[in-house]
Amino acid sequence: DGGAAQAAVQDAAGQWHFTVPAALADGEHNMVVTVTDTAGNSTSGEAFAFTVDTTLSLPVIDLTDASDSGADMTDNITNNTTPAFTL
Repeated sequence: DGGAAQAAVQDAAGQWHFTVPAALADGEHNMVVTVTDTAGNSTSGEAFAFTVDTTLSLPVIDLTDASDSGADMTDNITNNTTPAFTL
């Protein structure tokens, strides 16, 4: 997001970890990884765009039309012992 550079830390297994210094607001963000060797040579990757969304939405579950054997395809009545659902 154009903020100050932050350092990542390598663990004993060789994996790199980065902790965001402050909570990110909901919305789109961008991160660019830059690698610098001990001689001071640097290279940067492409910007990585990601979205933070902390809004919890209620899931909707429905019988598939093929599993709904009631009077119509919207009554969610079935005699199918192995019905399929959509979320």
